[in-house]
Amino acid sequence: MDNCLIHFPVFMYRLRLVILVCLGCHLAPIYSQDSLSFSLKVIEESPPFSVDINTTSSSWDFQMPFDYLSQSPSKETKKVCRKYHYLLHEEPDSLNYQRYSQLIYALWAENRLEEAEKLCLKIIHSSDPYYIGIHYYSAGIVGDTTIRAYGSFTADHRNDAAIILTKICLKQKKFKEAYQYLEDAIKKYPVSYTCGTYFWMQKNEYDFLYASCYEGLSQYKQVLDLLLPECLKRHDEISVRVIKKLFTPQAIADSLQHAEESMQFFLDTLPSYSYSTYYSTTDNAERTDTIVFYSGVATMTLFGTSIQLYASDLKNGEHATREYFIRKFRKSSFYDELDSE
Repeated sequence: MDNCLIHFPVFMYRLRLVILVCLGCHLAPIYSQDSLSFSLKVIEESPPFSVDINTTSSSWDFQMPFDYLSQSPSKETKKVCRKYHYLLHEEPDSLNYQRYSQLIYALWAENRLEEAEKLCLKIIHSSDPYYIGIHYYSAGIVGDTTIRAYGSFTADHRNDAAIILTKICLKQKKFKEAYQYLEDAIKKYPVSYTCGTYFWMQKNEYDFLYASCYEGLSQYKQVLDLLLPECLKRHDEISVRVIKKLFTPQAIADSLQHAEESMQFFLDTLPSYSYSTYYSTTDNAERTDTIVFYSGVATMTLFGTSIQLYASDLKNGEHATREYFIRKFRKSSFYDELDSE
């Protein structure tokens, strides 16, 4: 069971610069200084995550944002569009791939969808060896299939292009085309990660895109089958919309009540530990507090789906209880948005 106090994974634009500070992963540098400064600038200028503060605990009850169609235009993306506009008339190759990728993501951010689509299709149909091969990092050598250490990953520019094409089609409400591009990205141009943080980021994005396709195609059962098991861990507006389409307000209220009544709680028999590091201004030194608590897991049935809840924000000396998980359930954005019906 994961007993970390806070997780702050950073995911921005699917650029091949991967920042995995929270798990201490190290990847060999694969981008130029220009590319690095661009991606960091985008992260700095992006809006902050929304978090819910658990007022009964000294830590954060963090819910991962769940929207991969948001666009963040900025001075930097406008600059990239101007600087690399000439690439719209060039074919992608191994010499311009970094600028090509930067321009695609900048065009997407600026909602210049037709131009972004044009570049993505060029990558998909490129016969350049650089674009039809799988890249293995930290080696960075096309075709090198040597098993790498934890934190390594594979990259395929066609995967990136197909994902952007999926998002463009979703924006344009072309749901069948979006679904096909997503299938191509995952099955024809697969990429993989050995680091757990980025693996789960990738899974969250794929889940969101599949669910968006299903919702657009009115395949609501597939939406709930896919998203409900994780609906309390993230700010999931898709599931909420679908549930409101399928159920009356009274049926929703009854289902939320039934979920609480069905909850079963299991307390861990051994203690868990987490660590809080801070800088003390009193003696100008770094201090680390050890927090000892008894965690646990709760299960319940929510709209016909089995859901698991884990304790993530217990205080020193605290024991998880069934009432703790009831409060956690009621404080989720999922519950809050449905309970308002």
